[in-house]
Amino acid sequence: MIREENMGIGKSVGAIIIDLDGKYLVQYRLKHPMGLAMPAGHIDKGETPKQAIERELLEETNLKVVSTAVMFQKFVPGDCEKDHAGHDWWVFYVVTEGVPRLMEPAKHKFVKFMSSAKIRDYVKRYKSDPKRYPCDPNWADYIFPALDFL
Repeated sequence: MIREENMGIGKSVGAIIIDLDGKYLVQYRLKHPMGLAMPAGHIDKGETPKQAIERELLEETNLKVVSTAVMFQKFVPGDCEKDHAGHDWWVFYVVTEGVPRLMEPAKHKFVKFMSSAKIRDYVKRYKSDPKRYPCDPNWADYIFPALDFL
């Protein structure tokens, strides 16, 4: 269920992008929530979720959106750097054009394609040792399980 905008509730979008080899685009966040995640960000005031994912992907990866389909739409509890107690999330399957590039080196360590097996292994390690294997809990604890990714 998506909530109306409330004090303390953020609105976020995320992207699932798969290359021709079946690998998923991931990035490593250097800011809270730190760690491995798929491209994502907040929805700015006045934006639709689709507009936000188009902007976020261009800003973070230099990819242009060709098409989208909503895969996940739900409230996820958890804090962020903007002091939200949780977020209403829209996660899209996204077809893009272009070559992904690290556009925000102050925010991300890398942007690259990774196999689902490597992502699952990393998240498994995160679950047993989160300090050594940081992973964005929005993805590891809520979105990946809801999408039967893990």
